[in-house]
Amino acid sequence: MRPAWLLLGAMLLAGCGSNPLLQMAASNYLPLAAGNTWTYSSPNGLTTTVVTVGNPQLQQGHTAFAVSFVVNGGAPTTQYLYDNAGAVDTLDPTLGWIIWRRLPYVTGSVWNVPVSALNVSQTMTVSDTVKAMRVPAGNFGACYKLVAETDTYSGVSIGAGALTTTYAYTWAAPNVGDIQHDSVDASGNETIVDQLVSYHLP
Repeated sequence: MRPAWLLLGAMLLAGCGSNPLLQMAASNYLPLAAGNTWTYSSPNGLTTTVVTVGNPQLQQGHTAFAVSFVVNGGAPTTQYLYDNAGAVDTLDPTLGWIIWRRLPYVTGSVWNVPVSALNVSQTMTVSDTVKAMRVPAGNFGACYKLVAETDTYSGVSIGAGALTTTYAYTWAAPNVGDIQHDSVDASGNETIVDQLVSYHLP
């Protein structure tokens, strides 16, 4: 399953300077630039993920930002994202273009993230927690906490059968992007999935 926390980034196309979303993103929590690279590592060092911005490409009717990620030196996987007038959409192989992030981050903002499974629903919330964070890449202030809530029913549709709720947290820093990803299981146990160890934002 493709990680939901993938950073986005890309070259600002000619004419994009007038786009307020890209102006915000370029100077805030989702920096955009060709060649941007982020490297993450799990706390035990067993997993390293390198996220790299590629050039924009035409994908299903939209000029999308191509972002690739490589886990432990394996084959790269590409995710496509594009500016959709106040949202960042991602290309899902089953559903097509769906919302991924809503910009700018505003405390209390909530949006639904479509999923293909009929018995699963997911929402993303910008938490009221904004604080300084320390990760291997350094100290970062004013980090937003994004909360992904996934509700899974044991039946064949939403509301059918027993409900299991899990959470995933993303911490995002200004002018850097995502710096830490956490998972929370059904029992409330929180685990750091990975943290930013280095980045290059030319």
